[in-house]
Amino acid sequence: MTISPSSRSLMDRTRELIGRGQYQAATLLLPALAALGPDLPWQAEVEAELACAQQQFDKAMVITEAALNRWPNSVPLLAARSEAAMACGDLVVACVAAADAVIHDPQWVNAKVLLGRALQALGKTEQAAICFREALAQTPNDLTVRRMMAEAAPNEAVGLLRDGIKSHPNNIDLRNALIRCLLDQNQIEAASDAADEAIELGVANATTRLLAIETAGCTLDWSKAAALCDDAVARMGLDG
Repeated sequence: MTISPSSRSLMDRTRELIGRGQYQAATLLLPALAALGPDLPWQAEVEAELACAQQQFDKAMVITEAALNRWPNSVPLLAARSEAAMACGDLVVACVAAADAVIHDPQWVNAKVLLGRALQALGKTEQAAICFREALAQTPNDLTVRRMMAEAAPNEAVGLLRDGIKSHPNNIDLRNALIRCLLDQNQIEAASDAADEAIELGVANATTRLLAIETAGCTLDWSKAAALCDDAVARMGLDG
């Protein structure tokens, strides 16, 4: 069904308000969405997304269960159901809903990410990595997907994180993830170098400094660890 520009604008505006955390304002637009047509899933889709955004996951499950009986091919409803089911601990339902969303819209990155998250939560890391790899191929600059991919594929993690840092050298979370990954793989010298570089460049926060202290302890460099502790205490409240 073709969506008119005015209807699309209303849906986009409502979703924009949800993304900004302006939930009350978004709620006020729900009757307008309902007025677009009783046989259309738009109101239910946005209500489900709003419930997820407010962490009202039980409510989202109820909304999506009823709405999917009417609109079983609605990708936004399937995505919201997957998100809510994961939060409620129903990982099988989360996987099924996300898989259905991928089937109905193979190009939608969010559906692949949802399926990857659900599979990883089930311990299916290899299958999760496939989902994240496809999503990352479509959105190589999505740092959240890159970190998920690194977690699901530990053998590729260091390279994935280093590539991300090359493109986004000021991203603290990526640098911290790299240091943690190197420590977990017992690459202590490389972890120490990565921590030192982050601190020297000023791309560091309290977590970075704690990781640096850990690397110093692993190398038994207690004087460096003590200096880093002093620096961390001195900067307490200054780092993010």
